[in-house]
Amino acid sequence: MWRPFFQPYHLIIVQDGDPSKTIKVPEGFDYELYNRNDINRILGPKSSCISFKDSACRCFGYMVSKKKYIYTIDDDCF
Repeated sequence: MWRPFFQPYHLIIVQDGDPSKTIKVPEGFDYELYNRNDINRILGPKSSCISFKDSACRCFGYMVSKKKYIYTIDDDCF
């Protein structure tokens, strides 16, 4: 259902919740996947500014994006 919409674009996926869980992205997508461990590694002591208790974790996606336009979607949007 979503493949035709997302496949032409570069995806930045920010996994909220347990970083030990594996996210499976189907083949054919151009994407970067980040979780809490990546954010801690990249931001160091400043990583606490990105909350994982709500939708604020998408702020990290905004930060790492180099694109002019950003579209966000949550895992329960279907």
